[in-house]
Amino acid sequence: MTTTTDNSAQDLFENIRTTANAIEEGDWLDAGVGVAKVAMDIIGLEGDPLGAIASSGVSWVLGAVSFLREPFDILKGDPGAISSSASSWNGACGNLHETADRYRQASVDQTSLWQGTAADRYRAASNNQADGLSALSQASRGVSQAMQQGGSLLASVRKQVLDLISQAVQQIIQICIDALSKSWMSFGASVALGISRSVQKAVQTGQKLMQAIQKLVQGLQKIIKVVQQIMKVAQSVKQLLETIGGKASGEQPQALSGYQVTTSGAMGSVQHAVDTGRAPTLMNAIAPGYQWEAPPMAGGGVQLAQATVQQQGGPVSQNGWPVNPPRGNRTIPGTDVQLNVADGPAGDVLMYVAEQVHNRVEDVTLDDPVDGEEDDWGYAYRNVRGGEAVSNHASATAIDLNATRHPLGVRDTFTETQVNEIHRILEEVDGVVRWGGDYQNRADDMHFEINASLAEVTAVADRLRAAQAQPAQ
Repeated sequence: MTTTTDNSAQDLFENIRTTANAIEEGDWLDAGVGVAKVAMDIIGLEGDPLGAIASSGVSWVLGAVSFLREPFDILKGDPGAISSSASSWNGACGNLHETADRYRQASVDQTSLWQGTAADRYRAASNNQADGLSALSQASRGVSQAMQQGGSLLASVRKQVLDLISQAVQQIIQICIDALSKSWMSFGASVALGISRSVQKAVQTGQKLMQAIQKLVQGLQKIIKVVQQIMKVAQSVKQLLETIGGKASGEQPQALSGYQVTTSGAMGSVQHAVDTGRAPTLMNAIAPGYQWEAPPMAGGGVQLAQATVQQQGGPVSQNGWPVNPPRGNRTIPGTDVQLNVADGPAGDVLMYVAEQVHNRVEDVTLDDPVDGEEDDWGYAYRNVRGGEAVSNHASATAIDLNATRHPLGVRDTFTETQVNEIHRILEEVDGVVRWGGDYQNRADDMHFEINASLAEVTAVADRLRAAQAQPAQ
């Protein structure tokens, strides 16, 4: 059965494919713009298009017609940069297409024994996910083609400008030579007339140059407009895929390291956790950086992750901290809200951040005021939403505050003043905590997580404890 969501998804995907194909075929450019087949090197061509005037011995006219050089200089660019950018987008197209094929095949192979309505819906969601990745591949191809056509348009117009200037230069030289030949008879009046005629010719050429540049601007504006259109649709596809990924992760068994975990979709609870006896492994996301982004560590995070695996032989979460650490419920000062966080410095720092958010950003209350749902969470043994990396909640080094007010994937749920205050709080802990609202991909305004090594977090926790121990001034 095809749902409304499926229809909307397919409409989005088809929109991208149609736009990408139109870009490749060039149908969206007016015939009047006309992109001639010109080598891209013309964009970076150096030189003086008026040089022939000086070498012909009539340099005295250069001052009057030197403005012809400006369009040639203004249109100079870097052909290598254009080609490189187009190539990068084309590479992204290939990678996304390959990822979509792998994802589609994996969803078929790994669910072949699943039966029932839930299985059918999961496979449908997986198919939409793969189709969405294919659509994003088409979007990347469209942007690559648009860049190439923009470069070709610039090269074509610069060649046009150079040809017009060259034609004008030859005519100006002829005018000046003719004026010099008659100067002995006119006592120099012919030279003045020659300069006047040269300027007139230069102005006429300048008008043609302006028309060529206007066509270039119109063409580039069309390119920009169509790229903006395809990127807007691509953003809608991306948001749709994140929604699909979030739905697919609820009520589904997830293989997580050495355990088989089944969640109800609630972030703070685990219904079943049974050791399957498999060797602990950290799964890579099918599309790295798409469903989640690897956090930049404040210093020694990568080394911490490696050391943890070597020394403890157990799985670690996305930020490199060991999963299932000693932990317990702690109450945020000034509230009745309890968060299950790791024992030791990581939990100390997270509780400081939670307290400051409550005091300086917004009240952290136990229940959602609408339906009473608990919306402040800490430890949860699970994967990243929509991905296969182990969540930092599994190591009890992440918390979510007022989650129902700040839903996953929704940006700008805080005011600018509140955002600035959150950043000040993070500065107070030397950046060892990262806020989900700063994610470049999927926003997570509710989320705060440890983002540094044990040594760095310990140093911050010690400083905070020392400051709290000092008597008030």
